[in-house]
Amino acid sequence: AFPMKLAVRFLYTILILGAIACQQEVFVETNIIATGTLKSLTTGECLPATVSGLYKKDTVLSADNYIEIQATIINAGPYTIYSDTINGYFFRAEGIAIDTGSKNIRLIGKGKPVATGINNFSIRFGTSTCRVPVSVTQTNTSAIFTLGTAGANCTGVSLNGTYSAGQVMNSQNSIKADVTVASIGTYNISTSTVNGVSFSSSGVFSSPGSQQVTLYATGTATNAGNFNYTINSGTSQCQFSVTYTPNTAPAAFTTNNPSGPCTPVTINGTYQAGLPMNGNTVVIQVNVTTPGTYSITTAPAVNGIVFNAAGTFTTTGITNVTLYGIGTPLQAGTHNFTIAVPNGCTFPLTTQPTGGSVTGTFTCKIDGVFTTFNLNANAKLSYPVTGWGQAMELAGKASASTAENIYITLNRTQNAAPLIPGNYGAGTSFNYLQFYYYPANATFWYGISTINLEYLTITSISTTRVKGTFSGKVFSDGGWGSQSKVITEGVFDVPVQ
Repeated sequence: AFPMKLAVRFLYTILILGAIACQQEVFVETNIIATGTLKSLTTGECLPATVSGLYKKDTVLSADNYIEIQATIINAGPYTIYSDTINGYFFRAEGIAIDTGSKNIRLIGKGKPVATGINNFSIRFGTSTCRVPVSVTQTNTSAIFTLGTAGANCTGVSLNGTYSAGQVMNSQNSIKADVTVASIGTYNISTSTVNGVSFSSSGVFSSPGSQQVTLYATGTATNAGNFNYTINSGTSQCQFSVTYTPNTAPAAFTTNNPSGPCTPVTINGTYQAGLPMNGNTVVIQVNVTTPGTYSITTAPAVNGIVFNAAGTFTTTGITNVTLYGIGTPLQAGTHNFTIAVPNGCTFPLTTQPTGGSVTGTFTCKIDGVFTTFNLNANAKLSYPVTGWGQAMELAGKASASTAENIYITLNRTQNAAPLIPGNYGAGTSFNYLQFYYYPANATFWYGISTINLEYLTITSISTTRVKGTFSGKVFSDGGWGSQSKVITEGVFDVPVQ
């Protein structure tokens, strides 16, 4: 049945090619790995990221070229974090996290930029994606510039991040200062190490005139107190100071019913197998005996989800704590969660069934709204048209209670050519890529790569499983209408049936 379905859709493609007006919009491809998050558990905003090294056209990247990101590890174990490939290069990190919580992870750059300009990379970790811009230059000439000074002090100083004794510096710790660029080019600015910490920055000044430069901190602060730093640029220098506060001790507290059921407990949100957490929270009570910082979690994950909270208790006594859910429930049923502190309390959580099975990952944003199609997600491979190459259909449904579903067809027009890892769709030869989207009201939205900018990347493919990313645009009335929906940050990791 599948080859016939693709053949019919190919005929539909031929009919629609000459009728749809050209609507063009560029979408950036994203990549896939899922073991944690790059976003704040409380605000949902992307955590800080720092770009290091010089990026020059036609110059192979080295170990000095990297992006340092801040990530939250949900479950300890192996992880892989990487970007899409843009302009001939990419970033990647692999390792093993031995515990959970906030981590600074360095993604090493690989490849060689082939053109100058700004490249906006999509860094993916779990179901989260964050954009990081990288500037590629053509010049090997060093910039000529001076630091802004008022006497011996730097001007325009803006200190970012928190600083305390014993703290390991991360990408949030940085300082901005004024510079005046007389001649554009590369730069390398640093301070000496004071109190175990130094600040540095390298990059390209692409325009002359007054501007600011950001220096990032590295190291571990040794003591509390006020310390002076000197920025040395080679042609001028200036000073700024950093005050390190005493180390804040962790709070002492117990859950309100140690080693028993959490009392009281309030569970908020919808819990359904295959439906990702979206504003789901659990509120518990704790008894604080000593104010200070706290971090509360239900890790390791149970049924694919975990709840976390972090902050500072400023007073003693009974207080409510809101834990924020992250992840996607795997199965229906009731599962018990335990607050991971000594003698932590427990609470049950019931996940509703979907009416199907979550067979893989098939997600994207539709007009900016994150949507899952993990229910019965699958891929089919065949050679449906004589003289053509291999074809693939991706399909998935949002839930058993809605008609919302999406599927994507990819046809290779080269004789007997198999699908292999690589980029397909708009701008590639011998490929037809089609998007079919049916929202809950069962209307038909359609897009095709020969007219619209539809993209798909296969990162790995075998006879049993296929992985990759996609983005594009679909139009109302089966592709004939003027209304459109933008599909971004698409990810698939599904079995081949």
